[in-house]
Amino acid sequence: MKPSSKISLIAIALFSITSCTYKLIRYKTYVNHKVNFYKFKIPKNYIRSEFDNERESATIFKYTDSSYITVSDDIADQAFPPDAVKKYGNDVTSQFLAHDTIIFDGYDQQFGFWRIGKLKNIVINYGAKDKKKKALFDSLFSISSIRSKSVDQKN
Repeated sequence: MKPSSKISLIAIALFSITSCTYKLIRYKTYVNHKVNFYKFKIPKNYIRSEFDNERESATIFKYTDSSYITVSDDIADQAFPPDAVKKYGNDVTSQFLAHDTIIFDGYDQQFGFWRIGKLKNIVINYGAKDKKKKALFDSLFSISSIRSKSVDQKN
């Protein structure tokens, strides 16, 4: 077999493996007459729920091991686990609001490993009890892995 054929087979195998274990998620927000689109991958085998109210739209992905991923357009009012104040100070909420892109993470006895990240107009957070799931979520939610695009909203 030629080396180029081996590389093609490896590429096809890797694509098959990753396409079976992850799902591409699309999330949309509306801010200042712009539509903002975000795309990122998450592990499959979740239970998806959504809620919408006057203040916030959110999608929650829950896994059987009690880990979760939440995506929200509420960039203003975040609830941080108790250890966030210890780690980042009393002004953790102000710090979060002041930046376009920021990530806070930590470990809490009740929730396990957690991460809250703001990327322009969305907030992505997760909770995971074990280190393997944390490492997986960390790799998926690096800022460079999230694609975004903004377009003017048509009236």
